[in-house]
Amino acid sequence: MERHSAYKTIGKPTYETAGNEREIAILKLLARYDLLPSSFIYHALGKYQGTRKALTLLAKGHYIGLPDLPKEEKLAYIPRNAFYVFELKPRGRMLLAKHGDIVTQGGNDHFKHRLLRSEIEFLLDRTPFEVKGPEHILADDRCPEGTKDASYPFRIERPKLEPDITRGFSNGSRTIFLHIEVDRGTEPVISQNARQSLKSKVERYSEYLRTETYKTHFGFQVAPSVLFLTTRPDTKSLIDLFPEKGKTRFYAASIPPKLLPTDNLIVPWQGKDGTLNLMELLHGRIEETGARERIGA
Repeated sequence: MERHSAYKTIGKPTYETAGNEREIAILKLLARYDLLPSSFIYHALGKYQGTRKALTLLAKGHYIGLPDLPKEEKLAYIPRNAFYVFELKPRGRMLLAKHGDIVTQGGNDHFKHRLLRSEIEFLLDRTPFEVKGPEHILADDRCPEGTKDASYPFRIERPKLEPDITRGFSNGSRTIFLHIEVDRGTEPVISQNARQSLKSKVERYSEYLRTETYKTHFGFQVAPSVLFLTTRPDTKSLIDLFPEKGKTRFYAASIPPKLLPTDNLIVPWQGKDGTLNLMELLHGRIEETGARERIGA
C-alpha cells in the first residue's frame, strides 16, 4: 500500500540530499516520459523496497510528486491504495541538469492522454529492437538544422501535424520509423470542426506522406508508417478512413485503457489489407525502396 500523503509536495522540502544512483535513475525516467505510474518505475528499476524508499524521499524533497491537478481530478485518477502517478518537479529538473540533457518529444496534452502516451512510449522503448528516440532523430546528420533548432522540433507546419510519438526501430540491417497517434476513444472520427477529428488527422498524414515532408523536416530517407493506438475496442471506423493510395503506411491497433508495464505493443496492427506487426515490418514484409538506409549510417 502506498500512502497518498507521502507524495504530496506541500510545505517545505524535508529531504535535501538527493543524488544517489537510484534517485537519479528515477528522475531520468520521469524526465523522459512526463508521467509514470509507480508500477512502471518498479518494473524499470527493480528492487521494489529500494525504489519505493527512493520515491518517498524524492517526493519529500519535492524533486518529484503527484501531477499538478485540481484536487477532485487528482483523487479521481490517482486512487488510494493503488499505484501512484508521478511527474518531475522543478527541483528534480535542477538536480538532473547536472547529469546532462534528456531530449524528449513531450507535449501539452491533458493528464489522461499524457499518461497513456507516456506509458506507450515506455513500452515502445522496451521492444526487443534498437530504438531510436527523439535524441537520435535530432542528432542525425540528415536532420535539417531548422528542425534541430526549433523550439518544438516535432511540430510540422505544412501540413499541420504534431505526432504524439515518433520512434525509429532497427534490427541491425533495417530501420523503420513510426509516427504514433494516441486515441483514448474520445476524439471524434468525423467532426464539423475539421481539425478536431481522426478523419482530418488521417488526411493531413496522407498529405505529409504524399509531399514527402518527412524528408525535408526530419531527414528520413524512407517514408515512415503511421500507427493509431486507440482504446476503442473496434478499429473498423478508423481503418475505413485510411486512404487507398499509401494504404500500406497506415495501421491501427486497439489497446487496453489501462496499460501494464509488461504489455506488448508488437501485437498485430490492422490495416486496409490485413494485419502487420513491428517485427514483420522490420523484416520487410512491405517492399520499400531504399529501406536499408539507417539513420546515422
